[in-house]
Amino acid sequence: MGNAHARSQRPARPLTLWTPPGPDRRRLISELVRGSVTGDTLTWAADRVEADDLDEPLLQMLPSLYPYYVSQGLRHQAVPRIRGVYLRARMQGLMACDVALSVADILRRQFGAEVIVLKGVALGVEYYGDLGLRPLGDADVLVPDHISIAELRECFDREEGWVLAADPSDRAITYLSPYGTQVDLHRFLFTDAQFPGANDALWAQSQTLQLRENTRPVRTLRREHHVFHAITHGIPWSRATAHRWILDVAAMARTAPAVDWDAVIEIAVRYRLTSTVATGMDYLSSLGVCDRMVVPDAESRADRLYQNHLAHPPVGWRSAMFAFVERPIRCVKMRDGRLTYRGYLAELRNSLAVEDDENLAWYGLRKSAARIKTGHGAP
Repeated sequence: MGNAHARSQRPARPLTLWTPPGPDRRRLISELVRGSVTGDTLTWAADRVEADDLDEPLLQMLPSLYPYYVSQGLRHQAVPRIRGVYLRARMQGLMACDVALSVADILRRQFGAEVIVLKGVALGVEYYGDLGLRPLGDADVLVPDHISIAELRECFDREEGWVLAADPSDRAITYLSPYGTQVDLHRFLFTDAQFPGANDALWAQSQTLQLRENTRPVRTLRREHHVFHAITHGIPWSRATAHRWILDVAAMARTAPAVDWDAVIEIAVRYRLTSTVATGMDYLSSLGVCDRMVVPDAESRADRLYQNHLAHPPVGWRSAMFAFVERPIRCVKMRDGRLTYRGYLAELRNSLAVEDDENLAWYGLRKSAARIKTGHGAP
């Protein structure tokens, strides 16, 4: 398909605050994307492992490197440790598949509802073909948004062995399964996009996926929505998964037929995340994963500011402004279509888990709320 969105709108500008991988990491990623890793790169990575000079992003990529050590027969003292990382990732992936299947069974039984399996579990099964190649920390599932967090909590609290693992929000709730595997149950993909119909296209175009043999199929996102999800969760700053998203998109792009990048752009426009997607697609095109395409600018100044701050979180007073002004304002606008004083206060109460305006005053937010009410201070 052609890039239909670009013909009638100006292009989105890639984010200025996103930091791409450095030279050594780019070389490693580029070779993994091409499916051809050199001996020099394998030795470099193994030396880092042997010296305990590992950061979390490199640790996340080691399982994808392991098959190359095997195929090339590279002898290095660190190879057994790398094999251990791969085997651990495989075990955790199998356990995450099981907990996702358990959640799907519980939701069918209690609500007659399906779930959409997200992120690593679905990608490992469908696009990597080996759960050991795609490390993950937990299982993520999208549940129908008409099921409230209170209903989910009541449901899982009745299930033997399931333990609430974190304070819930309106968007998501986290449990530990009886075997200790964590699962995040999401009602929406993004905190700032909890509006009626936000998930409609995701559900309407979702596909079936069999996670394990002889089990009932579950639902998962269509590939283009997985691509969008990977980019929009990869560009925002993360100490743990800074580069994993690139390999995820490359794995999906290798699967025939070709990715419909117009569909990726269409969902980015809907969520007003075109600057983030433009940033990701620009970098992916430099690696040969996709052609260079124009992503339309479908955002306000506040949307772009919000995305830049996700890519490079602010500190000091800017951090407070982001948490208490910019982010709540975007959430209200995405949900309600316009900014109101009442909507702003409701969003603050939700994000801060407080129940009344007196508690908001403790955070010093009454003054900020008053500025929003009078039209001052809103981005």
